[in-house]
Amino acid sequence: DANYLIKGLSLVNGSSPIGSATAVHMLDGVTVVVEDAFISGMTRTGADAGGAIGGQSATLTVRRTTLFNNSTLGSIGGAISVTSSSALTVEDSLFRGNSATGLNGDGGAIAVGSGGTVTLRRSTFSGNTSSEDGGAIAMFASNASLTIENCTFTGNSATGLGGALR
Repeated sequence: DANYLIKGLSLVNGSSPIGSATAVHMLDGVTVVVEDAFISGMTRTGADAGGAIGGQSATLTVRRTTLFNNSTLGSIGGAISVTSSSALTVEDSLFRGNSATGLNGDGGAIAVGSGGTVTLRRSTFSGNTSSEDGGAIAMFASNASLTIENCTFTGNSATGLGGALR
């Protein structure tokens, strides 16, 4: 299993037409920590997920990071998508203006699939949008879990269910 630390980095204006996620893509047992970063303008088109960061069977921790204006077109998770028993912890971070649009456009900021475990602490979700469900966060499976502690949700919207959470 690999471990990665991404610290103090700015990732701006990337795009990915194939594969999952534009900035960081994690698979099978990888552990990634993103700290003190700025990730903006990442655009993901196509069937896979995660505008900026995507994980399948991986562990991701995001601390003191801004995810701004990231998007998916025809997929889930405008900023982050975690599926297949991935674990996501977000602390002291800002998700602003992220979007998931088109068919399956769920989870403007974060989308959580089968077996995903998400813990959010002291973070702000503002102005994120979804063309389907979950303007800020969309949960897709009964076996996924979400814990929220001292977070702020403001101005998030979805065309379907849950302007902030689904």
